[in-house]
Amino acid sequence: MTIARALAGKPEIILLDDSASALDLATEAALRGALRSLPWHPTLVVVSQRASSVLSAEQILVLDDGQMMGLGNPQRAVGEKRDLPGNLLFPVSEERRLQMHKAKKTGGDPRKDPAGLKPFLGHILLSLFCALITVILTLEIPVLTGQAVDCILGPGRVDFPGLFAVLRRMAVVVAATFFSQWIMNRLNNYITYRVTCNMRQQAFAKMIRLPLRDIDGHSHGDYMSRIVTDADVFSDGLLMGFTQLFTGVLTIVGTIGFMLNISVPIALVVILLTPVSLLMAKFIATRTYAMFQLQARRRGEQTSLVEEMIEHKKVVRLFNYEREAQKAFDAGNELLADSSMKAT
Repeated sequence: MTIARALAGKPEIILLDDSASALDLATEAALRGALRSLPWHPTLVVVSQRASSVLSAEQILVLDDGQMMGLGNPQRAVGEKRDLPGNLLFPVSEERRLQMHKAKKTGGDPRKDPAGLKPFLGHILLSLFCALITVILTLEIPVLTGQAVDCILGPGRVDFPGLFAVLRRMAVVVAATFFSQWIMNRLNNYITYRVTCNMRQQAFAKMIRLPLRDIDGHSHGDYMSRIVTDADVFSDGLLMGFTQLFTGVLTIVGTIGFMLNISVPIALVVILLTPVSLLMAKFIATRTYAMFQLQARRRGEQTSLVEEMIEHKKVVRLFNYEREAQKAFDAGNELLADSSMKAT
């Protein structure tokens, strides 16, 4: 209907912005033939992500991320069998080819670095160093506490010079632990939120390039949930991983080292029980992964329902749909609570 209204005025220039994204190949071919047979021969500007939609054009302009990759004749390109990204037979400009090669060389391929952590490798190493210092100083506190207790021999038998010396060392260790942990948390927060920011930007850039049929095929709440809520969940998990993984592993290693100096049998018991706890954690994580996926999907459904009901509030009231909407929300909310409980 929109195309028919546009053609009714017999314009000299017709702009079709991904108009065939929801059409099958046969209908799209019929549409192209009808446009070519118009008696006044208008100029057609076609925006499309399908190669078949533009191969009959006189000129093709290929854009990638807002930058021109090239301009040329598709018939000549087909005859020369040039290989092009996006299934378009078109030569990539040398500048763009260098940019793509540089991105690939620096780890721009998300399949090799899905979390996007490679640019923050220096920050991660520094955070690991701070975690090591924090663990060493934290394990030093009980040792100093024991030395302080040893200075108290009994009533009237307190070694005050030795006790004050231990307390001074303890104060220095506590202060150093505070600063090393503060620096580690700052680094972890920076890495986590920058990675999440980059992920949201990439997801949004990907979404605005999607064909309309893909967007219409999913609820808008699902897209919002993936870009906002799922990114926050990933951010919390990444932050918890940096904060607890580094310090947890180093604490286990340091504790075993201290226990070997104190009691070898007890240290051996701890060494034998540690893999059991790791296997149990892996078992629980693999069993709850499916529930986390179900939780994300149901969260998207709830977000979509709320967005639709608020956006079309007048229509809901016009057709007296308030009770049905409330029932649908309550049912979805129960399912979301159930999946969330099982996931955690």
